[in-house]
Amino acid sequence: MTTETMKAALERFSDRRREAFREFYTCTSAVFGVAATEERIWRLWAALERDGFRVHHKRQAINGRAAIRSKKVTPELEEKIAAFAAKNPELSQQEIGHHFDVAGGRVSETLAKRQRRRARKAA
Repeated sequence: MTTETMKAALERFSDRRREAFREFYTCTSAVFGVAATEERIWRLWAALERDGFRVHHKRQAINGRAAIRSKKVTPELEEKIAAFAAKNPELSQQEIGHHFDVAGGRVSETLAKRQRRRARKAA
């Protein structure tokens, strides 16, 4: 398969598939080095697709934000955070968040929510 034929086929790909192929091409070239000619990479790609494999690249958020890494804060987790914070007042919210694998801002929201509930009950 000539380079022109490969380029023509690549132009028919969807944007997502084209980006996945480019990522695949870069990784394969890095792994196999000089031995990985364009034709060999193209044949490997075609064989993988023919066998039903889908090669996807990691999508990056369009808005530039990082992916969510901490777990969701459930009502049960809020209670645990509040109890832990009450027992350990010397710890920062970030340290408490690290203990529960949540962001420090979520700890702040949880404690503020608890404080507002107490203020409403007292009023």
